Amino acid sequence: MQIIKSIRIKYFRSILNTTRGNIMELPTKGLNIIVGSNDAGKSNYLRALNLFFNNESHPGVEFDFWKNYSNQRHGVRREENRIEIELVIAPPKKQYFKNNGDVKWTKIWRENSLLPDEEIVHTDGSEFTSNFKSSYYKWLKKIRFKYVPAIKSQEYFNQLMFDLYDVLQKDTNSLEQEFNRQIGDKTSQISHQISERLNLESVLQFKGTFRDLFNTLEFGSTDGKIMLSQRGDGIKVRHIPVILQNMAEAELREERKREPIANTIWGFEEPENNLEFDSAKKLADHFVEYLDNIHFQDEQFSKYDEGVQIFLSTHSPIFYTLGNNSNEKVSTFFVSKSKDESSNIRLVDHQQSIQLEKEMKLLPLIELSKHWKNINDEIDSIRKDKDELEKAKEQFSNNKKCIILTEDKKQGLVETLLLANGFVIDEFDLVSYNGCSKIGSAEVLYNYLKDKFRETCPPILIHRDKDYMNPRDIQEEKKKYLKKGLELFITEGTDVESYFTRIDHIKHCHPELSEDEILEIRKKALQDNREQAIQAIKRIEYGDKYADKNSFLMDKIPEYYDENEAVLFHGKKVFRNIKSKKKKKTGN
Repeated sequence: MQIIKSIRIKYFRSILNTTRGNIMELPTKGLNIIVGSNDAGKSNYLRALNLFFNNESHPGVEFDFWKNYSNQRHGVRREENRIEIELVIAPPKKQYFKNNGDVKWTKIWRENSLLPDEEIVHTDGSEFTSNFKSSYYKWLKKIRFKYVPAIKSQEYFNQLMFDLYDVLQKDTNSLEQEFNRQIGDKTSQISHQISERLNLESVLQFKGTFRDLFNTLEFGSTDGKIMLSQRGDGIKVRHIPVILQNMAEAELREERKREPIANTIWGFEEPENNLEFDSAKKLADHFVEYLDNIHFQDEQFSKYDEGVQIFLSTHSPIFYTLGNNSNEKVSTFFVSKSKDESSNIRLVDHQQSIQLEKEMKLLPLIELSKHWKNINDEIDSIRKDKDELEKAKEQFSNNKKCIILTEDKKQGLVETLLLANGFVIDEFDLVSYNGCSKIGSAEVLYNYLKDKFRETCPPILIHRDKDYMNPRDIQEEKKKYLKKGLELFITEGTDVESYFTRIDHIKHCHPELSEDEILEIRKKALQDNREQAIQAIKRIEYGDKYADKNSFLMDKIPEYYDENEAVLFHGKKVFRNIKSKKKKKTGN
């Protein structure tokens, strides 16, 4: 959701003026990521928003003008001392207000004044109705800004529980009444004796409100043995977005006649603090999800759900690379210090991440940021490999003559090839080490089996496709595995499927086709896939940017392919092509 469309700040802490130079305003989006070195002033942009909506720059700390006034302005008497914050606000799309256009909302804090002067006008210059007869005005006043500081102290968690109660208060009134009734029932005898002996009506009851009681509540394990305060900081931090999400959901459920529904903005300082890699990555993904939807439980309350707007400060590439994929809902800002110690902020283009990391002195992380998706995909692949290996371990026994490990996830063709070459189905275990995107996974399985069965371990044969290995590489690979006691079967063609494209095999399977028809089908299938195979060889020899390179050797690859087509054609693709052409020819 985009509630705040732009920000302008003057004379707040290290922020002298966000409109310096040719920057008139800071354009914002759904997720706004503020990056910068330590002490650059990142957090001050979040604190300015907290001041605007909650009249405090830090949670639970009363606003003090001189502590928040820009240091660079002390002693300057050209104009009055003031802090000025201006936001351009867009109304929600799922709620309708009269005169439903963007507004410019300005607040000015002056010395010797605890509350700001404010002005709200439509951005087109038309007058805005600033009273509670206006639903639009009431919605503006109901906007919730939830500020999460970098240090999540126990005091912060106590305040968070207070805030949770305030949101849930409507649902707890009957609970308070029932609580007092139960106390009255349990202590009725005491109350009766006081009335009889002292002639006083006195009933034992809960003093205060449930808001006070919420201060003593704490998340913990279901058996009550381990409370959140006893857990590590990382576990505590992971509770915060869930609590905030539920508070935002509760606002959606507060549907009253002629009353606008409150929308929520989060200001999150350094969300990566105390989180390990996986947890930080999941939190970053959740932030992106929350931009569109915050309510996931009951469809009847989703009609006003537009998600939340999020502002966060960070040092972590896990968060600031969220803007690298050209996500139109994400903006990244870079904050740096000027010579006069004031903070400068600028919008960072999606293509400027390397420059950003250089300025932050994070050059070792350049490739992490630039190739984040590839790295993350590789991590996911390793996890899947690990899961596949764990499953494969359970499938083995030592009552077979041999164990065959294949790289093919679908084992049908490998099994057919084995049976055609004299293997007996009941005498071998055939298990895929696929994923096992790397043959190294087969080595892991081999070591596991040797350790499990020791002296009774059956012979192990490993299958891998030749792909485009040259003869010398094949011999080296076989020698490496022989040293470990492993037999390595490498296909003659690029893969197992290449065996099933042979003329004698097709003739055996389809006696209704003449030899000339088989030759014609196979020839066309090879021609159809010739260019793809040549491109694959170029990619292997010269990398993904082979198309940008031009050389004598590059020009010789098609000739080399034609001379060695029998072992270089892509078996899987030719096999599928033959099946397709055969089906058209025979109808089955």
